[in-house]
Amino acid sequence: MTAFIKWFGLCLALASLTAQSNDINQSITQGVRSADSEQGGFLDVGLGIGIYRNPIYGYPEGNRAGNLLTQTGAYLNINGRYQYKDFFVEAFSESVSGFNLGYRLLNDESWAAEAILSPIFGYLGKDDSDDWQNLREREGDFAAGVRLSYYRNANIFQVRLLSDISGQHYGESASLFVGRSWQKRNWNYHALLGATYTSAAVYNHFLGVSEQEAANNSDLTAYQAGAGVDFTFEIGVAYPISEDWVFRSNYRYLSLADAVADSPLTVRDDAHILLTSLSYVF
Repeated sequence: MTAFIKWFGLCLALASLTAQSNDINQSITQGVRSADSEQGGFLDVGLGIGIYRNPIYGYPEGNRAGNLLTQTGAYLNINGRYQYKDFFVEAFSESVSGFNLGYRLLNDESWAAEAILSPIFGYLGKDDSDDWQNLREREGDFAAGVRLSYYRNANIFQVRLLSDISGQHYGESASLFVGRSWQKRNWNYHALLGATYTSAAVYNHFLGVSEQEAANNSDLTAYQAGAGVDFTFEIGVAYPISEDWVFRSNYRYLSLADAVADSPLTVRDDAHILLTSLSYVF
């Protein structure tokens, strides 16, 4: 269970190595059609089942180009947001952007601009996979940047610009996401398309292979990554079973940049994840 939660988090983090007003995933899932300026917040907690194919070498253990594994397991689903004046914190387990701290710079009915702090990518290493015993640990990063959102009818356009401030790699990430929601009776359907540029410094920190690492691992070769662009597609549905309970399900596909797909630490050129959850709304 613990290992699956870590791998589940990694798969979501990869879909935001391609990372992501409010988080765009949460907004379109809820059918939001304007920027949020309300004080206070919300929280929902539940359990979900995830099925995914991870492109990272050794996640789960034994994942190889000639032995692609599908991982299935339960996860704790936590979604919440709290705003005080112009400061806010967000945490969305199933989102491409996960955790954000921020400050609202501009907000009207159609536009929102925020300064944010958020990770670009998470930890990779031997604590999570025995296959990484002879590889250096890749510590997770933390970045600062801006998030710009535009709302038009049921459509949301969001730009996200981040630069690492943790000292792990000092790389950058820039993403554009477009989302739309449809309301049919009590069912809320959504679709999301996105493209994310990631600099070579980020890719090399997490997926580059040094000469020493290659020498210590017979199935790996030395590799230095360049910059690249990943593409994300997601569809999903949410249904309020009652005032306190909500059902959600979504499928996400990620097409990896060549700079990632060519790394010996990736075993395929795409990622797939299917999530289904039932949550209690406080």
